[in-house]
Amino acid sequence: MERQLRIMVLDTSATSRKILEVIVSREGHEVVCFGDPLEALRFLGRYGPADLLFLGMDLPKVDGFGVLKHLRGEPLLRSMVPIVLLSSRDGILRRVRARLSGAQRVVRKPLVQSRIVSLVCEYQRWSAPVSSRAAQKG
Repeated sequence: MERQLRIMVLDTSATSRKILEVIVSREGHEVVCFGDPLEALRFLGRYGPADLLFLGMDLPKVDGFGVLKHLRGEPLLRSMVPIVLLSSRDGILRRVRARLSGAQRVVRKPLVQSRIVSLVCEYQRWSAPVSSRAAQKG
């Protein structure tokens, strides 16, 4: 059995937050959602890093690039895997900038359940201890 992941969603869109919350929780993972980046960063400071962070870029006060910079600057939070959420209006330059800023993956809205589940499963395979991966292959 795969381990339960801690997943954070940080996006201004209540719809995107709810969609991700439903998809991720149905897969058996713990999920916490925020629309305010400062509130999310306070939460991380108090409770430690999540495994995955689904991150919208157009945030109030601190945009997604600022959040990525903060994660890189905090040793405790560097283990988090950021997955950036871009709108259909965002072009290739924004995608490249997100990757250069630390995003491990980029997902374009509208959100597709199979893509989200695939990303979460990919992370689980990648982060599994070596002994678990060897057992899965055998």
